[in-house]
Amino acid sequence: MKSGIYKYDLMATKRNDPDYEQVSGYVHKDIALKFRIFCMTQRLTQSDALEQALSFWIESKNSETNQPSITPDRPSEPSPPDTQPTEPQPTAAKPTAAKTKGGRGKS
Repeated sequence: MKSGIYKYDLMATKRNDPDYEQVSGYVHKDIALKFRIFCMTQRLTQSDALEQALSFWIESKNSETNQPSITPDRPSEPSPPDTQPTEPQPTAAKPTAAKTKGGRGKS
């Protein structure tokens, strides 16, 4: 983290960035506590840790079912080259996110 920039400044930036969307869900209290402790000890924001965990989980599920990887265009992380020749795939429609009712939940 850069000197002079606080976690909350980064969160406000992501909140206003159109390339980011909020994801929420309920997990058991024990898992939530372990997650918060892990993030603090590793000096990670919960957003960064959650993004890494979700990416890893999606990729592992895709490889279990032999599904092609679904990754959005992100210039900072180029996708690995495809080692097997395949026919061109149609472009996937951009997924839409459901909006939650009632405002902000606990973070």
